Amino acid sequence: MIGKQKPVVLFVRQNLEALIEVRYTGIKKWAGKRFTKFVYAFAAVFRRHAMLVTVGEEMFQVLAPDFNSSRYISDAIVPKAFALPARKKRTPGVLKLLFVGRLEPEKGLPDLIHALKLINEKDQAQLTIIGEGISKIEAETLVRELEIGHKVDFKGYVAFGEQLFDAYASHDILMISSYSEGLPKIINESRAFAIPIVSTKVGGIANELKDGETCLFVNPGMPDQLAEAALRLSADMDLYALISKNLSLEFQKNSLEFWSEEFFQFVKNHFN
Repeated sequence: MIGKQKPVVLFVRQNLEALIEVRYTGIKKWAGKRFTKFVYAFAAVFRRHAMLVTVGEEMFQVLAPDFNSSRYISDAIVPKAFALPARKKRTPGVLKLLFVGRLEPEKGLPDLIHALKLINEKDQAQLTIIGEGISKIEAETLVRELEIGHKVDFKGYVAFGEQLFDAYASHDILMISSYSEGLPKIINESRAFAIPIVSTKVGGIANELKDGETCLFVNPGMPDQLAEAALRLSADMDLYALISKNLSLEFQKNSLEFWSEEFFQFVKNHFN
């Protein structure tokens, strides 16, 4: 970032201040927020030379005015060849819910586990949790306390590839219970595999998805809303099919090939 003659890219993945607000307390929270502000202010000094690239629109809207060359992109890593067609209905039987991500405090996993308990009071549902992180022990403890261990499958880390793709293909709804997000990879993975989404309305997700069209939005910290939305999607096959279809259509402009070309053209135009 120092050399003015060298290409400089400021890559911003998510709202760090929002992440710090959820993850830390006390002096760590204060120091983290101050440092984040410093980094953004320092980077703005080089606005005539730097290329700002953000994942999603949230931080693009915040930072773009300070840079002459800026672009937001989507975190797309699924090639077109792996995409599945839209779903017309969910698979019959037990409702299969899927969580994919780091097991960290900002992901709101306890809310999702409580929601699963509520769902099973009205219907039969199972939750598969893919990922590792510092919140795993807390999540496993809560599952035992709620006596729903037979309803939850902790898969641990699953690498990007066929095993992860199979998980998307074999589940009915992707559940996002986060308190803070940028624009996570799981959005485009959901598009690729046309799996309807229930998500909290936070961060870049709030700008990227549309309630009733590509997801059902709920408020963060509300397990009852997560449960109600999942049950609604399970019962309303027209809505389920609509969301799946719209996600599948959006994948055409969110594939690995599409965004690789967009980023290439952005860098090319910057130097021209």
